[in-house]
Amino acid sequence: MYRLAGIKSIFLVAALIFSVTVSAVCSADSGKVELSVSFPDKAKSGFGADVFGPWGEAVKSITQGRVTYTLFGSQSLNKIPDAFEATVSGVADVNHLIEQAIPGRFLLADIFTLPGIIPNQAVANQAYRELMEMYPQFLEQYKGVKVLWASVNMPADLHSKVPIKSLSDLKGKIIGCQNAASASALKALGASASIITIAEAYSSLERGVIDGAVVAWGTYWSWRLFEVTKHHTLLHIAPVTSAYIANEKKLAKISPADQNAILMMSKELGPNLTARCNANTRSMVLAREATKEKGHEFYELSIDDKAKATASYKPIWDKWVAEVTKAGYPGQKILDDLLRLIEKYKNS
Repeated sequence: MYRLAGIKSIFLVAALIFSVTVSAVCSADSGKVELSVSFPDKAKSGFGADVFGPWGEAVKSITQGRVTYTLFGSQSLNKIPDAFEATVSGVADVNHLIEQAIPGRFLLADIFTLPGIIPNQAVANQAYRELMEMYPQFLEQYKGVKVLWASVNMPADLHSKVPIKSLSDLKGKIIGCQNAASASALKALGASASIITIAEAYSSLERGVIDGAVVAWGTYWSWRLFEVTKHHTLLHIAPVTSAYIANEKKLAKISPADQNAILMMSKELGPNLTARCNANTRSMVLAREATKEKGHEFYELSIDDKAKATASYKPIWDKWVAEVTKAGYPGQKILDDLLRLIEKYKNS
């Protein structure tokens, strides 16, 4: 049984929204279809317990058991960078695609990794949904699969062995980064950035090879970085984006009515599940491990430093616009629309 505490209201809303669809589906005569669901986390924790488990149960419910699922966690069906091709080929029927794990493949989604733009995950996801509706080019990048839903994940913060309270404290520090987006941001702020795998982060911090690491709180928790860092600078940068995708041929085996119900449910329920999973993980690590009682300290940059940081990020924005424009997309217009949407939802 997957954790349903805290998401019952979401299921109730989903049930109300799709009750008419379900009624129509109940009379459909179709064979059972089982979906293999692949994702990086362990099957009974993180996204397995809080996202794909509840999503799979919702699929079973709205199709009256005609569509079922099996979870394959811990990269058992495919490695993270292979998620897209594994779904196209049918190795997995449903997959958690982390776009930045395939550098340069999803240029438009990379806009959300630009530093200094995203204030929080809730605002980012509202803007992402509307931006995808405004620009069909976003979905064109996923030819060969069906996008069930897409989301912007939790922004990353800086977790360090020593206090970093200001931009001047950051200069000369060696910071481990998981991807090019966070590395370019840290370099712009004056640090020396080193791209490392998350598997290398703990030992690198422990041995003093790096002074800190830029990771989201979910990663900080799952890789136990709270054991080797006690200082946290709240930069809120470089969130990765995820698309939750399905094999088109497998979907075609499901009746049209059931397909429609699943797609509608996923679009509404999916972003809520992912946001709640991220929020729960952050709350858990802050309550259990990253506490003042255990010696953890938290820092916000000053207003002046925040302004300097935003100015230093601007060349990174310009570089994205140039790359996207070269690829044939209206880069500057997309960026302008995103900034407008961020302001719209931030102030709503």
